[in-house]
Amino acid sequence: PIGCELGRYLFVCRVKVIDNDCFPTNRFAEEIGKFGAGNLLANGVPEIDLLIEYCKLNCSLPGIGWRTGVTLGIDLLQNLYYLLTIYLLKYVADDVLGPTPDPELPLLVAGDKELTLLAVGILYTVPYGVLNALEYWKSQLQTVELSEQFLQDNLFRRFTNYSEDSRAQVKESEMGLAMVQDVPDIVENGYMRLLEIVKYVGKLAVSSSFIVGENPDAGLPLVIAGTTFVAYVSQNYTKSLQYMEDVGERQTDIVEVVQEADQNHRLISDYFMRKQVQSVLEDRTQSLTAASMPTKGAAIANDYFPGYVSTLLLAGYLWFGGTGVVKGELQIGAFLATINAVKEIGDSFKDIFQSCLDVGKAIGPIAKITELLNLPTSMKGLKKINRTRRRMTKDIRQPEKLAELRDKAGTRFGSDAMPILVRNVSFYYEDPAKKVVDSVNLEVDQGKLIAIVGPRRGGKSTFMRLLGHVIYPTEGSYFVSSYLRILHVCEEPVLLDRSLWSNLAIGRTYWRNAEDETARILRICNRIGLSQLLRDQLEESKERFLAGEDDDDDVSWQVPLSSSDIVLIHLARAFIYNPEVLVMNRPTARLPESTSTLVISLIDEFVK
Repeated sequence: PIGCELGRYLFVCRVKVIDNDCFPTNRFAEEIGKFGAGNLLANGVPEIDLLIEYCKLNCSLPGIGWRTGVTLGIDLLQNLYYLLTIYLLKYVADDVLGPTPDPELPLLVAGDKELTLLAVGILYTVPYGVLNALEYWKSQLQTVELSEQFLQDNLFRRFTNYSEDSRAQVKESEMGLAMVQDVPDIVENGYMRLLEIVKYVGKLAVSSSFIVGENPDAGLPLVIAGTTFVAYVSQNYTKSLQYMEDVGERQTDIVEVVQEADQNHRLISDYFMRKQVQSVLEDRTQSLTAASMPTKGAAIANDYFPGYVSTLLLAGYLWFGGTGVVKGELQIGAFLATINAVKEIGDSFKDIFQSCLDVGKAIGPIAKITELLNLPTSMKGLKKINRTRRRMTKDIRQPEKLAELRDKAGTRFGSDAMPILVRNVSFYYEDPAKKVVDSVNLEVDQGKLIAIVGPRRGGKSTFMRLLGHVIYPTEGSYFVSSYLRILHVCEEPVLLDRSLWSNLAIGRTYWRNAEDETARILRICNRIGLSQLLRDQLEESKERFLAGEDDDDDVSWQVPLSSSDIVLIHLARAFIYNPEVLVMNRPTARLPESTSTLVISLIDEFVK
């Protein structure tokens, strides 16, 4: 090519990878496709199976698998240390200090009981210090943090790419709670608690093996105690989970009221609705109080029942084992160590049950996250459109066709004469018989200002959203050259909760000369009629913005804004972004006549 240069924005390439896998794994891909991700539980998919599949996924992530192995390994060492301590206790009481030591277990320091006791103390202390160091290392592995980050990053990425239908299904409060509450519940109360259950089961097995090894007749009482515990869990687990889910639902109801009051504060204030909103909140807090009572009662029962099991075991062994000591059939060291082990069995039962209840807190969240991470995105629609745009662009840019376009338009470059084409475009939401846009055909040359007019409720806004690639045609095709960027500017003005500069400089990715670009922003804000107060603020904070020291969390500048200034910032941002195809839905509807005239003239100038 001769006398050509790369387009101003063509040096940036965005690549999105579409993953067809289902969350958490493809095990339930058929059910998700058939019933929808939000209807899995109602169609027979067990909740615990979703959690297990998530655990498989999480364990397979880079860096999580070996961290999980380290966690289980350190937990195993703790159980082995516990076994060491009870054997050391038995050894000291029976073979060091007892009257009838076992000849097969000589003193650790031959002929010296005091040094043997010192050696036992060292054996008791040194592993404890090592375990302390390992526990600290485990706490710094960031297993929880990395697992939560993986879910939160992917959930937000999915959310930002939702289709319009998916977005309509998800409340703002729902997504917020999923990010800050459901994800931690899945990781901390799901994945990590399952690892803890493995630890406690291991400790239960260690304690039981010691007891049976020292007292073979104790096997039957342990089996009875274990069976009783399992029966209690099976009887009360589901009920306890239901109580906790009821409390969670009531808490969500309260959050929704607070968020609605925050978002609609002006409406509530203007229509004197504070009392009504307060009444709704009070009703929901009362519902939360009522739902909390059964939960507290169940918590007390769940806390004490394992204690009853261990207390009965301990009382029984005090009689049984104590009798053995009196008769000389059991040494005092073995008796004391076994009492310790029996107590640990009760604590293990309690820890296992509490961890199972905590796992139950992850059941509802895993179902919700599964739904949110499997809702359809707009990616496949975008891919289809972009493939079509690229194919048609390549076809039209054949040398003979470009020559024809140059002759027809009288331009130097035929690419600038490639038209925007709308061919038999139709759109409907659910019922194909109720088309909002029906068989529209349109051909527009580049560099033209086109107004879409029609009767009220005639589909104008829907058509504009189609042109802006917010939604996609259900029938027909829409062609814009693949190298032209399309920007849809909605009627409702939107401000980010960031600084003024950050609101205007959204397209900073494309900047090559920051000084020139900021000067251009100031010129556009001046031309569009932004208030002097805002222009002064931009001038004052320009250097801080360029130096990366702009306070991005400061939104105080938005408080005194007039409605016109909000709209003008909304429109100025579009001019600053500088797209090749600008689709603006009723840009002047909220502006006074004089300002509207100015904006229309700027739009005309922008196009030309």
